Amino acid sequence: MRTGVENFVSEQLTLARQARGLTRISLAEISGVSAPTLSKWENKSQYPSFNKLEKVATALNFPVSWFLEGSIKNDSPCFFRSLKQATKCYQDISKSKLIIASSIVEKLEDWIEFPELNLPDISIPNFMSLTNQGIENIALQCRNHWKLGIAPIFNMIELLENSGVFVIRDFVESKDMDGVSTWINNKAFVFLSADKENYYRGRFDAAHELAHLILHREVPSKYYTKNNSTYQMIEHQANYFASCFLMPAESIGYQLEYPTLDKLLILKKRWGISVSALIMRAESLNIIDADQKKRLYKNLSSRGWRKGEPLDDETPVETSKTLSDSISLLIEEGECSKESILDIFHLSATDLVKLCNLPEYFFQEKSNVIKFKPKSK
Repeated sequence: MRTGVENFVSEQLTLARQARGLTRISLAEISGVSAPTLSKWENKSQYPSFNKLEKVATALNFPVSWFLEGSIKNDSPCFFRSLKQATKCYQDISKSKLIIASSIVEKLEDWIEFPELNLPDISIPNFMSLTNQGIENIALQCRNHWKLGIAPIFNMIELLENSGVFVIRDFVESKDMDGVSTWINNKAFVFLSADKENYYRGRFDAAHELAHLILHREVPSKYYTKNNSTYQMIEHQANYFASCFLMPAESIGYQLEYPTLDKLLILKKRWGISVSALIMRAESLNIIDADQKKRLYKNLSSRGWRKGEPLDDETPVETSKTLSDSISLLIEEGECSKESILDIFHLSATDLVKLCNLPEYFFQEKSNVIKFKPKSK
């Protein structure tokens, strides 16, 4: 017999559980609801009682109302930028957080007019036929579309957000996971891991995810699994695009001639690109050969730069602003109070702060209540 929670949506439980990096067994241990029961809920073969649902919600730190929300569909492939050892668990965390963030965007659209999506419309009939030169040309087309010229890009996340891409930056609890991008309801989303506080790496990650949005939107999911031979091809294309987009050949080429590590360090600061990526770009432009590349990397290792390059700890990472500015605007314009924001989005204060890049104590600070003086008679 149904228990009265007919609107329960199993996808919401799966999203919440995966966002916390939990298996059904681990969730069962902390919630007191058995794994078989959780499985039945997620498979829609059983509805939960309110008491048990409340236990699960508390364990996951999601309001009960979250589980009564309509499900969020995402049939587009997710493109993950991660090291080979990154497990499916961390991919699920990134993907789930991105989908949850899309629910925030959907609700904000009732009040906020976001920038219109402004990505270059580039036709790619067959991604498998893309050559390095073809990717180089596409990267230049993108720069021309946004009128960037051939100078260093000031801020990658700002560029994406101004172009209508929603950027989320949050922790995944793994240094092997860098980012993920996907399309949800014809909106472009990028998730960047905050686990590595590295300005230079973060910019490359953002450009890498931009590549997926432009080059691989029509690629079926079956081509993007680690067991498929096309996986490495797709990742190479995204990396090569990021390199070309951030370092256009026309301007970076002559600057990379006769490279030394000290010279590359100067270019790193100017272009916002790691020394390692600059070496790779020099080779791709045939400025250095394989032997010169090997010597540069050997010198880089001898200086201890493999574990961390100079300047990495000195430059603050780029941050997203679209969602934080939107929520702040709602409050400033008197559309919502901080207290009502939590009810509107059916999320915990912790999740809203992290996913929307709000100040850490945003919901602990009371909103100023301004009252009108009564008119004198």
